[in-house]
Amino acid sequence: MSETSVVTGPDAPPVVTAEDLVGLVGDLWRSVSADPELEDAPVEAGWHPAGSRLLRSTIGIEGSWEGDLVVSCAPLAAERWARAMLAMDEDEVVGEADALDVLAEIANVVGGAVKAHCAAGGRLGLPGTDVVEAHDGPPAAPELLVAVGMTWPDAPLGDDDALFSLALVSR
Repeated sequence: MSETSVVTGPDAPPVVTAEDLVGLVGDLWRSVSADPELEDAPVEAGWHPAGSRLLRSTIGIEGSWEGDLVVSCAPLAAERWARAMLAMDEDEVVGEADALDVLAEIANVVGGAVKAHCAAGGRLGLPGTDVVEAHDGPPAAPELLVAVGMTWPDAPLGDDDALFSLALVSR
């Protein structure tokens, strides 16, 4: 797997690492990918450029640790996830509502795994979605615990439309 952009804050739960997040996304991607040649998760360093439009889903985690998992990506990356998860053809139009629903499902799946690691016996909230403007770089500390920025394995380096990120943020 290639290098990823990773930020780890001082209060990160020791059982949830950037590698864990990358692995969870990779497992999910491989389970829905229509391309049998594509075996790896989205990889490579990158962050959303300031001012770019992002689709985002946030899900709360409560228990022995409390915080939020934030999944965000460029609209074209969200379309790619939606095509894969909804088994859509390349020529089918992916609506923004479908793309946001898919991001909510990603937040639900990855959030459930994070909850199992760091908030055992806790509960997972319902994912919320919105469209936001990106800031330059990952979320700011001190609330930030772990952030991972990725692109697709077959995307050209520097392709901002392929960016996908996860952040674990303490409350």
